[in-house]
Amino acid sequence: PETIFESDADGRIQYVNTHGMEKFRITPEIISRHPDFLKYISESDREQAVERFSSRINGRIGGYIEYKAVCEDGSTFDALAYTDPVMKEGIVTGIRGFILDITERKMVEEALRESEGNFRDFFKSMLDIVIVSTMDGSILFVNPAAFKILFYSEDAIKSINLADLYISDNRDEIWDSYTLMLRGEKKTMRSFMKRGSGDIIPVETCAWLGRWNGE
Repeated sequence: PETIFESDADGRIQYVNTHGMEKFRITPEIISRHPDFLKYISESDREQAVERFSSRINGRIGGYIEYKAVCEDGSTFDALAYTDPVMKEGIVTGIRGFILDITERKMVEEALRESEGNFRDFFKSMLDIVIVSTMDGSILFVNPAAFKILFYSEDAIKSINLADLYISDNRDEIWDSYTLMLRGEKKTMRSFMKRGSGDIIPVETCAWLGRWNGE
């Protein structure tokens, strides 16, 4: 469900749908007493809200805005809003838009960031090689132990595709093994890696899917 609203060119609220009334805990009588849309936006976000409102009144469209919405009882929620100018006979007479409650999404994002931070600290403390890469093998993160074991600098190892660290006549075999591990059809892969010094070491690899840098 979403809040749908309209305001005139002075920012006075003219319409709010039933869901919006319930979400913001307002009534038509309350709106008539407090019609300024800024009342329902946190003070810290009002400047950007005014800038966005002005751009719409000037006829510009496009783009979402995130802000902290304020309900009549003082409670707040994280909101995502989109607005467009309302045109009548070629003249902008106000704005129309919708508001989504994204509180739950923001909580999930924060939990993922905290989880990711914990994983980074954990990986850094491990004595085994830990490498985080994209699905196509671009290396995003290497823990300190990997630098010591593989004799690569950070710049050098991040310029290498993950598959190229392994010794194999068939690169596809490496990716096939990774695919099986990610599917849970194979626990580990025994193979060899080539150090930056040129010598070769045996390794046993395991892999799983996860998020990194929010992706």
